[in-house]
Amino acid sequence: MQLKALLIEPSKLYEKLFSEALQSADIEVDTGKTGQQGQALLKICNYDFIFMSMQLPDCNGIDLCMQFRQTENTANTPIIIATSDYNKGIVRHAFYAGATDVLNKRNPNTLIQYIENLSYKSQQSNTVTSKILYVEDSMSIALTTIAVLEDANLEVDHFIAAEDGLIAFNKNNYDLVITDILLEGNMQGNGFVRAIRQSDDYKRNIPILAVSGLKDTARKVELLKAGANDFIGKPILYEEFLARTHNLLYSKQLLDKVIEQKEQIYELAIRDNLTGLYNRNYLAEASKALIDDARRHNFPVSLIITDIDFFKKVNDQYGHQTGDNVLVAFSKLLQDETRSGDFSVRYGGEEFIILLSHCPLQSAVEKAETIREKTLLLSPDDVSFSASFGVSTLDISNHEMDLEQLIKIADNALYSAKESGRNCVIY
Repeated sequence: MQLKALLIEPSKLYEKLFSEALQSADIEVDTGKTGQQGQALLKICNYDFIFMSMQLPDCNGIDLCMQFRQTENTANTPIIIATSDYNKGIVRHAFYAGATDVLNKRNPNTLIQYIENLSYKSQQSNTVTSKILYVEDSMSIALTTIAVLEDANLEVDHFIAAEDGLIAFNKNNYDLVITDILLEGNMQGNGFVRAIRQSDDYKRNIPILAVSGLKDTARKVELLKAGANDFIGKPILYEEFLARTHNLLYSKQLLDKVIEQKEQIYELAIRDNLTGLYNRNYLAEASKALIDDARRHNFPVSLIITDIDFFKKVNDQYGHQTGDNVLVAFSKLLQDETRSGDFSVRYGGEEFIILLSHCPLQSAVEKAETIREKTLLLSPDDVSFSASFGVSTLDISNHEMDLEQLIKIADNALYSAKESGRNCVIY
């Protein structure tokens, strides 16, 4: 469902600026120039946000904000006041009147960024069903809280004891943990929070909202030190509770996005752009772990190095686009012929390496021969081609032997294959 905003702004310039920013954020906007026009629009329509100027022809923005907060249908609507006279006194009065935020009209970029951010957070909270782990031993409080969370389109798993909550936490993926501090069972909320923060994977960063009737400031500080991200006291004010919940969920979404971007950057760093195969960076990283593992557990590792025959002639005769298509077709064949645990690498230009785990020399030679025969059946852009292969295997007893030597031995074999007329396998 599209979000909708009411904009009360007498200036044509700022009305245009706000309207365009709201519309570009996919927020429908109705506009009025006076407080009276804004009140008339609110009688016939409900809005997700109210943006208004501090200076209006018929009233002051602070007074209008106070009126909205005393009206049932706008008591909880986010109200954002924009002013050209931005100072601490005005900001303080606006917040006392019930403003959600105060923006500086003299900084248009901040206005636009604020709207984009507000839109993103609202859309995420309305469209993304987040999963919450909730630990509370009072069933009366738990039932009310669960109803509030579910009404906000949030999925809730509830447990009475922290021990049961921790089992669920380790088995499932959650976006937020909400826990009371005084609980039934041997584990209290503090211990539950610490156990989560001691997890050895990404789960240790999941946000935690602590709930307690304890008024002692020192206990609240202890909770935050234990790893809670936020704290709310009992009796719970559910408007505040939902605001804190959504803020923590938004932080989790941002964290997930950062992790996803890091993974994408890592993939770009270890993959060849054209073929999608691993590159030399990944070969250096993964081969050491594989060779160390092979020596530790005494299993064979072999390496195939292959080179497309007369590739320069393909580029010269048919063009570089066809040459790229040849490389892609050959790379797909290599990928299809590698097992789980093996990996194919574009080593450079038209040269490729396959590192084979748990594979003795004779099996590697047979694999290279299979790939050689299947290469002859490829014809990207109606171009047929062949490839030459060199094979080597790791001498587990020789602890000085590393990837570089393994490649050198296979490369010498590849050179012999080229000297022997190409389109063959030498080991």
